[in-house]
Amino acid sequence: VAFADYGFNASHATAYTYMSSRLLWLKAHYPLEFYAAILMCEKTTDNFKDYCVDAMAHGIDVRSVDINKSKDNFHIVGDKLYFGFSNIKMIGLEVAQEIVAKQPYASFKDFLERFGTSLTVLKALISIGVFDELEPNVEHETLYKFAIYYSGLVKKKQVAYNRYIESLQKQKEDLRNLLKTEISEDDPNFNLYCSFSEESV
Repeated sequence: VAFADYGFNASHATAYTYMSSRLLWLKAHYPLEFYAAILMCEKTTDNFKDYCVDAMAHGIDVRSVDINKSKDNFHIVGDKLYFGFSNIKMIGLEVAQEIVAKQPYASFKDFLERFGTSLTVLKALISIGVFDELEPNVEHETLYKFAIYYSGLVKKKQVAYNRYIESLQKQKEDLRNLLKTEISEDDPNFNLYCSFSEESV
């Protein structure tokens, strides 16, 4: 009972002192890496904002998400600390990693062609100015309208491609039925003749 009056508090005080002393050493000698690690681990919104403010107060150049320099989480480039794609609302880690895997991007259209046209993702990226460096003279609203237009083109192209595949399958089926009138399906070359390949000619 006597130990319980002080033992629990004493052990915690010792542990916190141990961690704090090392964190302060890292903050003093490796501030850029310190803040990057702290922000990568933080999940509470209020603490997250406080750390960003504190980092800037200590001379850390904290930059917003950059389409070609940012990674999936906080990332150091030179003497700057960049937000990661997964730090943006509506963008999860999987999407962030996919964006990073296809870097660098030459233009907004290049991003649409290689990443895709998910309007939820694009709206989130456009709204915080991720594409401003690639398209400095284009307003956010114009970019989003172009994304909608381009998304429509992609869908039309996919529909046309699906129709082509269906037509090709029908032609193959017609050819197969026609061949059945000439040779047996048991013929070792029957499937070859149905393939529309050079060998079948």
